[in-house]
Amino acid sequence: MRTAQSGNPYLEGLLAPVRNEVTATDLKVTGQIPEHLDGRYLRNGPNPSPRSIPLSITGSAVTGWSMG
Repeated sequence: MRTAQSGNPYLEGLLAPVRNEVTATDLKVTGQIPEHLDGRYLRNGPNPSPRSIPLSITGSAVTGWSMG
């Protein structure tokens, strides 16, 4: 299992950024894939910005506004 050294639980384990693109065509299947199912499985999600700033949402740090 992959783990990030960020200290951010949203960037560790199964949620860690994916750095390599993989095309796997010889996967082991348990059971049966329906014949009408045709397509691709993609894991899509954001990687952190290299210059990202940690967001603090503790009570005193929350700022908001109202639009009407």
